[in-house]
Amino acid sequence: MTSLLRSLAGRVIEGEVVGAQSNKLPVPIVAQSQRYAFLDSTGSSSDGGDKEQQAGAMTANGTLFAIVSGISFDVSAVEWKLYRKAASGLAEDRTEVTTHPSIELFDQPNPFMPWQEFCEVVQQHMELTGEGWSLTSYLLGMPFELWPVYPHRMLPVPHPTDFLSGYLYLSPDGQKIPLGLKEVTQLRQPHPLNMFRGLSAVQAIASDLSAGRAASAWNDRFFRNSAIPGGIIEQDIEASGLSDDEFARFTQRWREAHQGTANAHRVAVLEQGMKWVPNAYSLKDLQFTELRGMSRDIVREAYRYPISKLGTVEDVNRANGEAQETRYARDILNPRLTRWRSWRNREIMPLFGGDWRAYEWDFVPVEPEDTESEAALLTARSTAWKVFVDGGCDGKAIVTPLGLPQEIGDAWTKPEPPPVVAPGGAGAVPGKKAPPKSFVDAWTAPQWAISPVWAPFDVADAAPPGLDELGEQWQTQLDATVGEWLAEVSPAQRDACAQAVENAVDSGELSGLAALSVPVLGAPLLDQAMVNMAAAGIASVLAEAASYGAEGLMAGGVDLDALTEAANATAALLAQGIANAAGREALRLLPSNSRGGDIAAGVKAFLTKLTDRGLRDAIGGALTRAQNAGRLATYRLAMASPIWRVVLKASEHLDGGTCDPCKEIDGNALPTIEAAQLAYGGAGYLFCEGGVRCRGTIVGVWERIGDGA
Repeated sequence: MTSLLRSLAGRVIEGEVVGAQSNKLPVPIVAQSQRYAFLDSTGSSSDGGDKEQQAGAMTANGTLFAIVSGISFDVSAVEWKLYRKAASGLAEDRTEVTTHPSIELFDQPNPFMPWQEFCEVVQQHMELTGEGWSLTSYLLGMPFELWPVYPHRMLPVPHPTDFLSGYLYLSPDGQKIPLGLKEVTQLRQPHPLNMFRGLSAVQAIASDLSAGRAASAWNDRFFRNSAIPGGIIEQDIEASGLSDDEFARFTQRWREAHQGTANAHRVAVLEQGMKWVPNAYSLKDLQFTELRGMSRDIVREAYRYPISKLGTVEDVNRANGEAQETRYARDILNPRLTRWRSWRNREIMPLFGGDWRAYEWDFVPVEPEDTESEAALLTARSTAWKVFVDGGCDGKAIVTPLGLPQEIGDAWTKPEPPPVVAPGGAGAVPGKKAPPKSFVDAWTAPQWAISPVWAPFDVADAAPPGLDELGEQWQTQLDATVGEWLAEVSPAQRDACAQAVENAVDSGELSGLAALSVPVLGAPLLDQAMVNMAAAGIASVLAEAASYGAEGLMAGGVDLDALTEAANATAALLAQGIANAAGREALRLLPSNSRGGDIAAGVKAFLTKLTDRGLRDAIGGALTRAQNAGRLATYRLAMASPIWRVVLKASEHLDGGTCDPCKEIDGNALPTIEAAQLAYGGAGYLFCEGGVRCRGTIVGVWERIGDGA
């Protein structure tokens, strides 16, 4: 139903009321003189390019064919359902409808095409020309059939104020058949310079497609000419005494015989004692293989098409393959299906009249379910819920913040409070081993930790004591460790990779490229760096305590064996990453040269050019883990003291770029040391979207509750 505002709309121009303007443009979009200026066109230039040529491009490029046919079929194979809208407006409250004239129309648009074929044809036109046209025929005033139409035969007829007067169909025999607005519907990828036509990726990369076709034609002609490079016969023209007429004839014959790809590699047979000079260019010099490969990449990028969908399996494993499938559904299929949904609901459904607004078509979701990630996330959230509940939180209240089913909260009952157990002495924690003496004796606190100058602070307004200095020490330790790693560890691993590649290639055992072994180096270096950061973490907590007047606290005992294990695991993963990168690069280089030494040299050069981003992330995560281990161990001892009560809070003060989950927890109190261990016992916050790059930690707010007597 037309809105009241539109039905009553009118304008007063120079005292005269102009009636309802719901279909009028406020300003002219085309000049009256240009309204029919383009009607002799066949779909070229200003109306969105040569649509016939764009549609035909699919027949001349294998990559374009694979992408367009793949997208078109996937879009056409999606299931659709008709719903009656709910009063709430929510999708989950809709009711499915199984009987309606539109169901029959979309099931079989015309006698010769089921929906899948009709949709695939129109979607092909959309991908290639940016436009998908269909004609609607009627029976007894109701839409009866839908027919796809070639985009290059459809011409919209713009109107200066009504936007669109209708359409012209250019028939193959030259007739111009006028069509009304209700007879034609159009799906369109909007053109930035023409509101009536569409813009396709084919038009945007036309020159690249042309270059690819030229390279293919050149290669074909090369082999048709026995794969022998052409040449010329040389002579000093001035010494030959050629007249102007003879030179003109010579030039004309040359152009006719040797100009264009069809005449490539033909030998020039000349007169008057001219000498043979071979052509100096080869296929390798012209790099047509690289040109065609670049053309494939350009086509794929224009459509944002995942490389795995083209059958390329390099650098594709199960994890990133599933991620590409999800991205394909979200970024490729969903936008196209959204256009079809709008076309069904806003273009076709109004043709049925009646209460058409009460219905809506919608497609069945196409994004695959990530069951593995969902299960892992549910496990992590459930574990977090248990830790918080064990720390005294209300199990019903924290279900929603943690994103858990409400049934968990409904089934929970508050347990009886546990009995209070007196601590076993100042600084003692029953059941916990004492801090390693060797660690405590070997550590020297930095000056900023020995002589704190901070006053008690409000954690919401000021930087927690010691954190800025801790951040600087972390950065210094990271730079030093990465620098030493690049100077000592990386060269040795590159040499080992190169030797392993050379052996695999020369032995002919190419399967060995998938199982390259690289020595695990650098673990002791990383282990010492982690010990240093654990000590810095301890010192930062002692400095924080001193700012509240808490003196004489013991340093927390850090499990040095756990740090060593983490260092070993990190070094092993980095070594495996180098091996995998070397194997992939060796396989990529292999077709160009079969000598193991040459392939190994190329692999070594490739590894040398790799950035240290991944290395810095891995080492930085290990240092954050060690730093937080020292802080947590010291808080654990302090919280057993009968003199001080410590409230632990999450802090993202050190995190330069904070994600949404980290922003949500920042500044929130953690009920127990176990909750803090769960949240920040690894490399940063457990649910951080930045992974090992997270710098989050915990801080304490200290309150004296006893006199130490």
